Amino acid sequence: VKTGNATFSNNTNYNTTVTNLDPNLNVLVWNLNKNGCVSSDSIRVTNNQPSEATVGSVISVCGDTAVLNAVKPATGTTGQWQVFNGAGVFDNIYDEHTVVRGINKGVNTMRWLVTKGACTDYADLTVRNLKVDVSAGLDSSICERTTYLQGTSIPTGATGEWTIVSGSATFVSRFVPNARIGGLNYDDNSFAWNITSNSCVSSDTVKITVNAPVPPNAGVDFGVPSSNATLNA
Repeated sequence: VKTGNATFSNNTNYNTTVTNLDPNLNVLVWNLNKNGCVSSDSIRVTNNQPSEATVGSVISVCGDTAVLNAVKPATGTTGQWQVFNGAGVFDNIYDEHTVVRGINKGVNTMRWLVTKGACTDYADLTVRNLKVDVSAGLDSSICERTTYLQGTSIPTGATGEWTIVSGSATFVSRFVPNARIGGLNYDDNSFAWNITSNSCVSSDTVKITVNAPVPPNAGVDFGVPSSNATLNA
């Protein structure tokens, strides 16, 4: 060994195996000895093994944006993020703590790829978007002050609740998707269907417009002394 480090399985064998090379450059010398005369030649072996790719623990978020976490690679080695499974757009693929946006609901896998020369190592980071798909139903116009709401079903392990955004209503039960409501305001009423799963709240809003006129009032009954009368509704 002239430069660097090496361990030979058999240093007298011309095609021996060498291990424990130092990172980067190692210079090894092959010596031939005949009758006391030595001839030598050297070979340069560059160890491009990158530093080990390391990422943090599973990330859980309540939306489509997350901050990633990986260990910065050693000098001479580059690291970059890739989407291995799911979806995402990175603010800076070379930043070990970059922000990723637009991740899918559910499980996404982001790969931290470390490269040195032609050699690579990688580690995968799981990013869980705990938001769920939710719909409060279609906006509608009705003629009565009573109706049924039509929210999406509640996933297993989650809870659901209707809340009043604007207007008014009384609920038979606000914790079911198809809640029956009465006492709606005339004109516009808005309601939010909120599903809570793994501490994350997903919501959607629906507008119910009551087109019925205000109940009419024809006035108080009265009598007149002639065939003519003035009405007052």
